[in-house]
Amino acid sequence: MSLGRKRIEPELRDPRELRSARELLSQDDVSAVIFGHTHHEIDGAAPDAPVASYFNTGTWTPRLDLRRADIAQMLRAQTFPLEALRDRSLFDVRLMYAVVEQTERGAGVELREITPV
Repeated sequence: MSLGRKRIEPELRDPRELRSARELLSQDDVSAVIFGHTHHEIDGAAPDAPVASYFNTGTWTPRLDLRRADIAQMLRAQTFPLEALRDRSLFDVRLMYAVVEQTERGAGVELREITPV
């Protein structure tokens, strides 16, 4: 299931995280890897996943949404004012969790989002 989110470019991810996932997935008895608590979620079932069958639930803490064009432009120009950090609308919070089900081919994993009521 693709989450319909923009792909996080691999150069923005910790290469060690991706290397570790690949190493674990190379083992015969491992069909999926799930990590958590990095900045952005990774859906290992998405066609554009940086590592197939690697899932990351991301963080549950508010994070500055660096994918927003206005924020990225200010950061590139080094004109991002510190007082702007008080603006909660600049932050993204996604509460993701992984559902794991045993399948004939190993573990089936799906990322899901908790939607606040």
